[in-house]
Amino acid sequence: MSAPLGTSKLNCRRRAINEGLWHAESRGKAREGDDRESRLNILVTDASYKHAVGMIRALGRAGHRVIAVATSRFAPGRFSRYAERCVQVRSAAGDPDGFVDDLLGLVTTFDINLVIPVGFASTEAVVRHRDRFLSSKATIVVPTADTFGQAADKLAMTQVAEGLGIAVPETVSVDDVEAVRAFVSKYPRGIVKARRESLIKGARRVEFTGDAASDLERIQAALPVRGAGTAILQEFIPGTGAGYSALAVAGKIVREFAHYRLREWPPSGGYATAAVSTDDPELVRLGRALIGALHWNGPAMVEFRRGPQGYHFIELNPKFWGSLELGLAAGADFPGDLVRLAEGEDLTGRPVPGYKVGLRYWWPWRGDLRRLTCRPGSIGAVLSFAFNPSVRSNWSWRDPLPNVIEIGGELLYPIRRHD
Repeated sequence: MSAPLGTSKLNCRRRAINEGLWHAESRGKAREGDDRESRLNILVTDASYKHAVGMIRALGRAGHRVIAVATSRFAPGRFSRYAERCVQVRSAAGDPDGFVDDLLGLVTTFDINLVIPVGFASTEAVVRHRDRFLSSKATIVVPTADTFGQAADKLAMTQVAEGLGIAVPETVSVDDVEAVRAFVSKYPRGIVKARRESLIKGARRVEFTGDAASDLERIQAALPVRGAGTAILQEFIPGTGAGYSALAVAGKIVREFAHYRLREWPPSGGYATAAVSTDDPELVRLGRALIGALHWNGPAMVEFRRGPQGYHFIELNPKFWGSLELGLAAGADFPGDLVRLAEGEDLTGRPVPGYKVGLRYWWPWRGDLRRLTCRPGSIGAVLSFAFNPSVRSNWSWRDPLPNVIEIGGELLYPIRRHD
């Protein structure tokens, strides 16, 4: 077990990073005394997520000691050769206080230097208990609770984006009956979704009939969650998804990446099953504007819809994003930058690093193969990716067991979906 990161000077720098208070006058001082460790003990949450597996692999290949956590014994990340150990913990969604207690216990037990929350519920729990982590020796790079709450509120974020001059789909609270009536009289369809991801994931498209009473019933039937202030109705924007991802320290972007979605699940709009990296200057400009406006601290992805009328802001994902592995493959080393921050390095004074543009990537399991069940006509596009050596995927010959577990879970997907 490696020793804790050393001196009081480094601990002060770590706290500054955690607080998002790194100042310009500290630039260039991170390496003084050479008090950094070359191998960190890193805790990664949500080992059941595919992008957590990508995170574990990247950190493990860099030589760090990775302790993964999960709520399931069959989490793919548990079986990665790059995870020294995987510990089962309480659910961040069901018992956030217990989850944080478990994490802090592991921080002590495994002498953890850096905690990386991956999923929404895990990130939210860490943010809410930020002071407890700041009192430990482990680094976290997360926003304040107020900033996180604003970013996670999809209705509030459309207002922030609109205030910056960014196009947004018309968005109303489902509770506002008059606004909903006006909405259904104006648009042929809409997207019903939870106002916050912590309530429930997913969105449902509703086609309107022109009869207000019938359309209100359709919207109510499509609600993913019930309760005052919990759901929104959003204008459907034709086009394809696009994302701007960033790691920021107190609003200063230290790493960024952008991509277009080529295929999505569900096909009407969802997470990427195939994507390509881009450096589209307009997409980057809009993403930077939102990250800066929030004075963001930590990782986040800004989601847009790209269509005939340009970009429309959809929502902000205030955590690590599902397409992280595409960025890693293109050279956008987000995990490595978190390590550098944990080591006390100031990244705000360097130029934002670039990455490979035009790299195509796909996710066969939990992705394109699932999508084929309702879009069989896309078999040609899927096969063209499968047999093209220049297209990357999340399959790893050096670390195949997580993918084998994913395949097993995907074979059971039709059964679990109808349970």
